[in-house]
Amino acid sequence: MKTAITSILVLLSLLTFGENKWTFTAKDKKVIEKAVSEIPDSTRQRFEKRYKDWKHACDTNHRVKLSSRSDASKEVEEYKTLIKMGDIILPLLIQKMSEDISRNFFDLVPYNELQKNTDLKINALMSEQDKAYQTVLFWIMDRLSFSR
Repeated sequence: MKTAITSILVLLSLLTFGENKWTFTAKDKKVIEKAVSEIPDSTRQRFEKRYKDWKHACDTNHRVKLSSRSDASKEVEEYKTLIKMGDIILPLLIQKMSEDISRNFFDLVPYNELQKNTDLKINALMSEQDKAYQTVLFWIMDRLSFSR
């Protein structure tokens, strides 16, 4: 039921704001910031380096860059290094997506690989950016219900 309601809300917001308006409320951002703050600094620093290395590898690998498949980003060695950090990096991936969905929707690839809760994965017929937006919203709603 929660999934259906959230899906409807996401679709309504996309219709209202237009396709390029993936915005989050101050409350949404606080939920993300709180989860990120609970991750040790050393882990966040390791993540930042591995994340940048992965993005750079994807940007410079012609096969990945020219592919129409977002999961082509798995084909670089830096992806495996990032994934080895485990699901502790999920809030960090959510934060990256929320900062710029139009560029960071590729973060769905490691997110979906690490996320064990299938209710927090989006498998709908919509753009990758819309999937990323809905993923962030589902994750935030889960965190809010989890903290009660």
